[in-house]
Amino acid sequence: LCHVLDFYVITITQLFQFDELNKSEADKQDPYNIENEQEEEEEKRSNDDMAVSAEVSSDGNVELKFMNSLQDLRRTSYNKFYKMVQHRMDKFLDVSSSNTQQGSSSALSTTSRAISSISILSDLTPNNVFKDHLERLKDVMSIYSTNLVPNNMRADDFNSVLNNFIDPMLQVVHKSVTSLTETEKCVYLINILVLVLETLRSQPFTRHSARYETLSLLIETQKEKLIESESSFILKDCGVFTVLFTLKQYKSTTRPKDEQQLCNVAGLDESSIKLAMKSLSAYIFSLGALSMPKIEKITDLEIRLMTRNGVAEVIYSAYKMLYESLANKKNGYTNCQQELSHSPQQVRQILQLK
Repeated sequence: LCHVLDFYVITITQLFQFDELNKSEADKQDPYNIENEQEEEEEKRSNDDMAVSAEVSSDGNVELKFMNSLQDLRRTSYNKFYKMVQHRMDKFLDVSSSNTQQGSSSALSTTSRAISSISILSDLTPNNVFKDHLERLKDVMSIYSTNLVPNNMRADDFNSVLNNFIDPMLQVVHKSVTSLTETEKCVYLINILVLVLETLRSQPFTRHSARYETLSLLIETQKEKLIESESSFILKDCGVFTVLFTLKQYKSTTRPKDEQQLCNVAGLDESSIKLAMKSLSAYIFSLGALSMPKIEKITDLEIRLMTRNGVAEVIYSAYKMLYESLANKKNGYTNCQQELSHSPQQVRQILQLK
């Protein structure tokens, strides 16, 4: 329906603009005809109270009442369309009140069906519900590509359709990930956004749309959150997170003339920082490379490699900070040969960083 309304709105606009253009050219050829036509037009306006009336604006565009009605109908159709999409997405998570008034067993089975329809797979790939939803979007995009909207206007004109499809879907995605860890949430959302962008790339007017740009930025945001989340998990798992936090805080607040040795700072004593260094070294060298099973579930190879390298950079920076703190004699640490047996450059190679 929206497509048909678009067709009529654009076709009628073009017809009346063409009619106005012909009228202007005729006026140029016969200047006396202008006054006659104006008189006839004024007489017609005063005597005829038609439902469809025309108003000529200063820039020469003709604006008609029935055109405005079509535009209103188009907006109403899009609003209805949005509500239908919203309802279709919500039904996979929400149980209607009529179902809850039935027996408890019936209500439980309904809830189970609703949740299972949007269940999250172990590999964190998009659920079939979302895949089917995006296939429908691709079909709508294919239909819209035959529209008469000029190419330079299609991206903006189709933006409302994109919002109607994508916003309800993302709302349901956020509702469905409440039981996941922070790392799993980021991976799952990245995989869904990658699928959305893949769909939008199928048509030039969506590939160059503002929504495509915002979704791309959202992937970058999720990638940064994932790097922070996964690196924090690894450092906590190694037992070095607290020591690194204290070390960073001390370096950010210390003054150049402060004569206090680092080994005398609470939480950065020799035994604590040596233990942290041993623990992190053991984790890195025992694996040969960082183990990140959740990040391996990112479907896009480029994003997966960039995220993995981002986590590796954080781990390398942590190792380098501990290494330099122990190696600096001014900090008061002694007998650190065992902890300093592997240089930061060696660790960088182990982490497969360039």
